[in-house]
This record gives sequence, C-alpha cells and structure tokens, in this order.
Amino acid sequence: LYEKSKPRDIPSVYISIRTIEQMKAVLAYGLLGATYIIPFEALYDKDQWMPLLEKVKTIDSDSKLIFDLPEVLRLCTIDDLLNHGFKEIINAFDGFRAHSVDGLVLLDSFGISHERILLSSRVYTWSNLTIQHYRELGYVMNEIPVELTEKELMHRNNQQSILPVYGRTTLMIK
Repeated sequence: LYEKSKPRDIPSVYISIRTIEQMKAVLAYGLLGATYIIPFEALYDKDQWMPLLEKVKTIDSDSKLIFDLPEVLRLCTIDDLLNHGFKEIINAFDGFRAHSVDGLVLLDSFGISHERILLSSRVYTWSNLTIQHYRELGYVMNEIPVELTEKELMHRNNQQSILPVYGRTTLMIK
C-alpha cells in the first residue's frame, strides 16, 4: 500500500466505494492504478463482492484494495466482523482504513503491519507532533482532516497523506 518516493505520471487516486452498483461502474470504466476503499458491509455479501474484488486485481494488478473498518467499533461489531469471516478475507486486501484507536487495536490483534493501515481523518492527526508519533509507531499513511484551514494545511506535514475530496461528481451513481 505504501510506496516510498515512487515517481508517478498521474497522481494517486483513492475511490471510496459504498455499493455493489458503484463497484460495477468502476469496473466498467476502470481507473488504472487507483486505490479502492471497500466498505465493511462487503463482509455481509461476500458472494457478490469477492468476485468483483478479484476482477479488479485481474484487470489491473497496480490497483490496491483497502478494507474500510466501521467508524465505531464496539464489542458486538467486532464479534460481527469475526462471525462474518473477517479473518478469512484479510489477505484479499492491500490495506485497512481505521477510524479509531479501537480499530488500530483490532488490526494489531491480527498482526497486520502498521504500514498497511491508513489512518482516517477521524484519528487525530491534526498536528505534526501526532503525525510524527504515529510514524514512529509505523503508521505511515493518513488522511488530512478536511476541517483544517489553508494556513493549517500549509504548516502540516502532508507527506504520505491523502486529501479527501467530497462532492457530487459524474462518477457517483444515484
């Protein structure tokens, strides 16, 4: 998931997929070399999702798949993930997106390398001090909090950070 200083002709693109229809649309039009963030709900419908995810890798081996953990992890949610085969699908994903320390602890319990974990903007990474701390722990990728002002963005160390861009685009399916 994390590649040190690899020069690219095009910028990296992360696409958050929320539904089967969106995944099928992405496959129909393809965006080579993209990173796809797949919702945790895919666990509940593996029969439909897993063939599509395998197809992504077949079409474009440079594409990456990130499993998006639930934003709130409680014991029942963790049990639910495990009961729906989370352990079995770990190797199908290049990375994991964690929204809280609970998510980081869960991923740690499965021995998932910190380099494979994307810290979402909900994990506090507003200051350079916290970014440095997470990097010392081995977490190299994070999302830039969208609440930051231009001045704060200019001051923040944004290397290996992802800037979420929200809005209605022609790529979205109604």
